[in-house]
Amino acid sequence: MSRLGEIAIIKTGYNFNRPATSLQKDVEDVKVISPKDISVNGTIDESALNKMTLPQLKDMYFLKPNDILFVGKGNFNVALVNQEIKAVPSSSFYKIQITDNNFTSEYVYAFLKFHLDILTRNSRQSTERIATLTLAELSDIDIPLIPLARQQQLKRIVDCQQKELEILEKLKHNLNILTKGIFTQTIKEHING
Repeated sequence: MSRLGEIAIIKTGYNFNRPATSLQKDVEDVKVISPKDISVNGTIDESALNKMTLPQLKDMYFLKPNDILFVGKGNFNVALVNQEIKAVPSSSFYKIQITDNNFTSEYVYAFLKFHLDILTRNSRQSTERIATLTLAELSDIDIPLIPLARQQQLKRIVDCQQKELEILEKLKHNLNILTKGIFTQTIKEHING
């Protein structure tokens, strides 16, 4: 077992409430990821991200492939960044970068997702409510070390699950559109006689 804080660099997202140091000419629109942008299946819809005009930011604030985003409040959503996204996570997130070559980002993501599902389910059943997970508590989560080949197998299972969840989300969305259309058409027919 290794603690997450021993195998990764964990930082909080960008604090957008920082006071402006001066009027800067070199500002740009930057995509911002907030907790609502993380789907149930741990994906980020880049096209739906809000933009904010900010001074030029250092590269360290932007997401990189294999970063893990973890929402430390409420429902503890977790997302794995699979591709290059020119976006900055808000301060509601912890950004986790795995530094130990014995662990893959995909495995740690899957473990956190599974571990936190159990944690939130148990907290709902008890009277104790876990409202936030601090940086220290997140750093202290024990991650079991398993062979890299097994980590890759778990990654493939998680990938399949994510694809299935994405398909289900699309089906659900299409069903909602269809239902609204039928409802609207029925009401129009009734009104128009």
